[in-house]
Amino acid sequence: MAKRKNGEGCWYTQTINGTKYYVFRDANRKKTYGRTQKEVKEKLAKKAKQNLTISEKTLFGDYISNWLTFKQNEVEQTTYEAYGDLINNMIIKYKGYNLANKQIASLNPRVFQAYLNSLASKYSRASITKIWAIIKQCIKYGENQHELPQNSTYMVKVPIESKVAHKKKEVPFLSIDQADTFYDVLNYRDTNNVKRYWHSNNAHALILILYTGMRVGEMIALKWKNVDLNKRSIYIEETAATLKGADGEKRVEIDKAPKTPSSIRTIPLPQRAVEMIEYFAKVDKSTEPDDYVCVSSNGTKLNRRNVSRTLSSICKDMNLPNLNIHALRHSYGSILLSQGIEIKIISELLGHSDISVTYNIYIGIKEEDKQSAVETAFDKIQGS
Repeated sequence: MAKRKNGEGCWYTQTINGTKYYVFRDANRKKTYGRTQKEVKEKLAKKAKQNLTISEKTLFGDYISNWLTFKQNEVEQTTYEAYGDLINNMIIKYKGYNLANKQIASLNPRVFQAYLNSLASKYSRASITKIWAIIKQCIKYGENQHELPQNSTYMVKVPIESKVAHKKKEVPFLSIDQADTFYDVLNYRDTNNVKRYWHSNNAHALILILYTGMRVGEMIALKWKNVDLNKRSIYIEETAATLKGADGEKRVEIDKAPKTPSSIRTIPLPQRAVEMIEYFAKVDKSTEPDDYVCVSSNGTKLNRRNVSRTLSSICKDMNLPNLNIHALRHSYGSILLSQGIEIKIISELLGHSDISVTYNIYIGIKEEDKQSAVETAFDKIQGS
C-alpha cells in the first residue's frame, strides 16, 4: 500500500454552473466534491474504508492516516489539521523511531513505550502527551473494530518531565506595577519625542487583552454586537482560527465558535479596557453590529503576527520581560489572584474548561501564598 502523507490536504469552495461546492483535495491532488462539508467528509470516510485493506501486514502509519480521515466528521477542521500535523511530524516523518512502518500485528506495549522514550530526546512532555492521546484514540478504535491487537497500550507511560529534552517553561506574569508600565506605553516617546504607540491599534488591542484576559483569537474575532459599554462588559462567543487555504500552504482565517462551551462567557470591563474599546470606536468608522472591534489602521482585521511583533517592541521599549501574547492573558489571571479573587471565578473569566487547568497555571503563586501564610502565622505566635 502506498504511504499517504498526512496533514497536507486542503479545503476550498468552487462554483460550478452557479452551484457552490465544497472541495477537499488530498495529498495526491485528488478532489472530493459535496454540497456541504459534512457530505464531503462522509465521502472521504467511505473512500478511506474502501481503500484500506486490513491485514496483519498493514503499516501503522497507513492505519492511523486512514483513521484520521474517519475522524474528520467528528472534530472541528482546526482540530483535524492539528491532528494531521502531529501525526505527520511525530509519526510519519519522525526518524528517531520507525513507528510508521511497524506492522499492526507487531504492536504491543513495549513498542509504544520505546517510541515514547525516543520522543523524549527531542520533544517536550506536552507535545509527547498530545501525540500519545491521538494514538490511544486510534488504538481504541482499532481494538473496537477488532483490527488491532488488544491491550497494546496497557501500562505505557509518557516520560516524566525530568526525562524530556525540552523542559516546561514557566509562564511569566506581569505584576500590578508592570501592568501599569505596560499601559503607560501609550505615553512612550521615541528619540524624536514622538508618542510611538499613541495611535498604534496593535498596542491598544494588547492592552485590552491584558485587562480582559481574552485569548488573542477572541480579541481578533470580537464584534461590536458583543460589546455593551453601558453594562461595561463584553460577550465572547467566537474566536479567530487559521486553516490551510486552497494551495495547502497559505493560511486563511475564519471566525468560529470556541472549542469548549466554557469559553463562551461574559467578561466585565475595568476602566482601562473600556478606554481601549472607546479608542477603537473613535478611530474606526465601521461600528455596525457585525464589524470587528479591534482593527488595523486601515480598518481591516488585525493580523496576529503583527500584534505579536508590536508586543516584542513594547517589552523592549518598556524594559519588561520578553512576553508572548498568552502571557498577557495569564497576567490578568495572576493579578486577580493576587487581589484575593477566588480561583473558581478566575477560571470562569478565563474560559478554562476545568478549574484544574487554572490551578496548574497559577500553582506557583498559590505556593507562595502558602509560604507567606505559614511564616506570618508563626511569626505572630513567636511575637506574642
